[in-house]
Amino acid sequence: MRLSQSLIKAGILGAGACIGPIAQLLATPFLTRIYTPADFGYLALFTSIVSVLIVVSCLRYEGAIQVVSENDLGKIISLALLSALGVLVVERFLLSTGIPQIKFESLHNLGSDVKFLPFVSAAGAALLIITNFTLRQGRYVKNAFLRSGTTIIFIAIALGCPAFGLIYANIAASILMGIIALIYLLLNTKFGPINKVLALGKKYIEYPLFLTPTSLLDTVTLALPILFMSGSYGMEAVGQFTQIQKLLGAPIILLGIVTAQLFSKRSGELFRSGLSSKKLLWKTVGLLALASLFTLLIASLFGETLSQFILGEEWRKASTFFIILAIAPCLVRSVVSPVSFIFLAYQKIKYLVLWQVLYFIVSYSALYYAASTTMNLERFIISYIITESFMYMLYLSMANYVSKIQNTSPPMQ
Repeated sequence: MRLSQSLIKAGILGAGACIGPIAQLLATPFLTRIYTPADFGYLALFTSIVSVLIVVSCLRYEGAIQVVSENDLGKIISLALLSALGVLVVERFLLSTGIPQIKFESLHNLGSDVKFLPFVSAAGAALLIITNFTLRQGRYVKNAFLRSGTTIIFIAIALGCPAFGLIYANIAASILMGIIALIYLLLNTKFGPINKVLALGKKYIEYPLFLTPTSLLDTVTLALPILFMSGSYGMEAVGQFTQIQKLLGAPIILLGIVTAQLFSKRSGELFRSGLSSKKLLWKTVGLLALASLFTLLIASLFGETLSQFILGEEWRKASTFFIILAIAPCLVRSVVSPVSFIFLAYQKIKYLVLWQVLYFIVSYSALYYAASTTMNLERFIISYIITESFMYMLYLSMANYVSKIQNTSPPMQ
């Protein structure tokens, strides 16, 4: 009975993670016949910057929602909301000075739409808080709705009101879901007095001091290809690259999401039993590698036909070579990333932090060099693939080392 209930809960959580991407995939043939590659490139740049800002919005206090006592739950939610409000004010002030737009070309490329970034990131912060809150409450259906709601509303607006444009459809959907999240929190949370909220902030000070910088590095590194590509190759190239990646890389990405949940559960069980996770790690990576090879085979045989049929005649016909280049980076990540939980299970977070710092330095150096030279788009992507492959091979070797460690404490009964 408990096993079946656990499987049902895992299924609902998995659905919440997959509904949005699947809906986006199904809507793609309709969206690409309304909007141009440049429109999608502009959207990809906007959402990449938003994803970076969301990471710092709550100063990672939302992560403590799962670990605090019931008495402190309202206080930690208050702290996360106050952090998001403070970060919104700071971001709005900085953007009003115009200095970030001068310093960072990607922000300059957004033009007047840059003013919406703080509000969309604050809405994303509210969603982060409420998804952690509903997960703690065991309200898995609500959690699934909240995780997919923004994408579904975005699709509805983008298809129903083309005059809005993709960017404003995204802004409207994000802010609407942010308001829903905020109302839910206000109705279901007992907020604590400000002095106790601030005292709790000091108790969990490691979240903003250590988790926020490392999470920021990781998110910025993932956004780097889009940021450099938009400045050196234009929005149309970004749109073509991201849509082909989402289209043909979607199955392996979704498989990676589900696999990560299963791996985290099983590796945690092995650690608590005092056993090694090495066999599980290589079995997981092996199965995902086979799925990636199958994806490459499908892309090689039918990629051109599929992309042309789904994206439409208005889009530049992508060669098989370009399609393979576009999906290769997400295939590399999808094979290795699902085993990330092993660093948490075996309490070796310092290895993860070290890798994230190195990942940022290597990726930024390689992509900056590639974008600043006379390389064409294909060579830039090849540089990106080489960097990803090298860093994730290092990541896998570190995970393999950690997986050999056995828990020396008595097994939990």
